[in-house]
Formats: sequence, C-alpha cells, structure tokens
Amino acid sequence: MSASTLTSRALIPLYIYPLNEDSWKPLYESYVTRQHSKLFKLCSCIVLCTTDPLCSIGRHPNVEFVVILNPNSGPYAEYPNSAPGRLSLPGLDYCREIPKITAFSNVTAIGYVRIDYCKKPLSEVFAEIETYAAWNREPGLVLKGIFVDETPNHYSAERVEYLDAIKHGIRSGATGLNGSSLVC
Repeated sequence: MSASTLTSRALIPLYIYPLNEDSWKPLYESYVTRQHSKLFKLCSCIVLCTTDPLCSIGRHPNVEFVVILNPNSGPYAEYPNSAPGRLSLPGLDYCREIPKITAFSNVTAIGYVRIDYCKKPLSEVFAEIETYAAWNREPGLVLKGIFVDETPNHYSAERVEYLDAIKHGIRSGATGLNGSSLVC
C-alpha cells in the first residue's frame, strides 16, 4: 500500500498472548462484539471501539496499523508450545497467529525490545533484535521494525549515544533487519 493512500496510523501494543485462534480475532475481523471491545481498550487502540462493526483492520484499509508484538518483554520466553529445534522462533501460538495479522497490507508488525532506561547491555539488545530478524526467514513472520520501550526521559550524551547505536543497528541491517526498518 502506498503512503499516499493511507490517511492515518494507529499504534497497537498487542501484548495479549494468542492462546487460541479467537484471541486476536477482534483485531482483524470485520465485526466486533461487546465482549471483544475489551480487547481494544486493553490495547489502548486509537480507533474508538464499540459494538458497531467499524473497529478492525479489515474495515479500515486506509489506516496503517503498526502492531507491536511482545511475546515476553522481548522475543525470548519459555513458550508452552515451543517449536521443536527452532529456538529463535516464537511459540507455536504466535507462529499460528502472526501470519493472520501480517497478511493485511495495512499492517506493519514490529517487535518489542525493553532497554531498561539505557541500562541493558547493547549486546543483549542486539541479540533480541537479531532474534526478531530471524523470524523474517519464516513465511508470515516478517517484522518491519522494532519498538524500543523503557527509554529515558532525561538527556545525557551517553544516553543519546546508546539510543543512536540501537537505531543505527536496526536501520543499517547489522542486526538482520532490512535498512528501511521502523524504529519506535
């Protein structure tokens, strides 16, 4: 989808474990029920959700949905349904549901990385980013950027250098993501 056809962008922190096929369904289905409207309130969705059939990715093709995927405060976890022999991939529940979200042309899926206010060693940050980049080798699991959480709220030259290193690592392709990656 070209940028000129998009009218706005919604950031969706999708921090809900996809326990079954219905867990994320309200996000991409055309109709939302009263019980599903809670999902959007949990996600702090910018689009106001009610019981009307107006609140979903499929119903808003001119809105770019940036969906933050956060399996476990980053890509690492001991998943209940891990894919055997594929440690870099998310659990089977995520492998089942992520392709449904990324199939929409108006969705940009990005991974979640927590940096502990610039205290987390850069080597650990880059290892997590590289894990997300490894997902890109699987059909439907393609991520187009990284959401960096727990960023500092006070300026220092060291913090700027730290954050610039992360941004450069993501955008340069040094971590396995392509050079046009979104950094939030």
